[in-house]
Amino acid sequence: MIAHGSLILVLLFTSPLMEAFSQPTKVVTLVMFKWEIKEEARLLERRMLYLHETLDVR
Repeated sequence: MIAHGSLILVLLFTSPLMEAFSQPTKVVTLVMFKWEIKEEARLLERRMLYLHETLDVR
């Protein structure tokens, strides 16, 4: 038998615990999104350098 106070304590403990379990997914998504932005920036930089080298008329 669970006392009323114990049930509240369990609910208060499990709510942050459940939130913590969902955080890794959010963190992985954010890291992947940041990686994609960096990769896109790197590709754009390479394209710009290529265009600069090929169109550079001296």
